[in-house]
Amino acid sequence: MCLWDAAYYLGSKRGYASVLWHEIVNAGYHPFAKARWGQRPKKVSQFTSTAKVAGKLMDADAWHGDLHTLRHATGWEAA
Repeated sequence: MCLWDAAYYLGSKRGYASVLWHEIVNAGYHPFAKARWGQRPKKVSQFTSTAKVAGKLMDADAWHGDLHTLRHATGWEAA
């Protein structure tokens, strides 16, 4: 089971997703901590709805795992 959670630690602050993510982590927020959901592992953290990507604002998520498990979880098994 893959648990998804949304927590907008920075509120509606706008910026590039990678910059916002680093700001969140450097501020000490632990988006994949288990305390909020008991012992259920959280794999996806939607951390903003105001990330700038290609000049547009959109949701941004972080995946807790490697590329192989992301491909498996999404059904995208590229050769």
